Amino acid sequence: MLDKILQIVKAILNLSRFLKKNYSVIYKSQEVLKTESQEVLNAVRTTNKQQLNLTFLNKGLLSTADAISLNIKTFGYEYARSLREQLTIPSNLSPQKINLQSKACQQNDIESDWFFYWCQEMKIPVTYHRKLWEFCYILQALYEYDLLTPRRKGLGFGCGEEPLPSILAAYDIAITADEYSR
Repeated sequence: MLDKILQIVKAILNLSRFLKKNYSVIYKSQEVLKTESQEVLNAVRTTNKQQLNLTFLNKGLLSTADAISLNIKTFGYEYARSLREQLTIPSNLSPQKINLQSKACQQNDIESDWFFYWCQEMKIPVTYHRKLWEFCYILQALYEYDLLTPRRKGLGFGCGEEPLPSILAAYDIAITADEYSR
């Protein structure tokens, strides 16, 4: 857990550099940010029996890190982009059964071959995004239950411009997709 917190603090510093470089946003000097970040880490570590002080983290980190208060989405997208740059996506991917279970979206799923494969099939670049994970998860579940076979039928509600109806149609599955709007 402490490693994850350290990664967040480092990401905040990287975001501050990014904002300053690309948008001329100056809110605190690097020295002040580094000092505040170290204070947060020290306070998080110094609780009974070296347990993490999450209350302090919630209050202290958010109040001392102006980068987060500036724009949490920018922070998240920039962090996701930096993670994406580190990925090595293999070629020659093929579908594989992995005994998929009901679960929440996790980083290791996005970094897995099954996720890469379905992104490749949908012709969507790999990104750390929950919605893309949902599309890949649905396709993986259908594959694992041998439901991606010709002449099957599917019904989708609220599909909008999602890629699933198109990819399912490419598998010769009759899809009826609807976007209900009021």
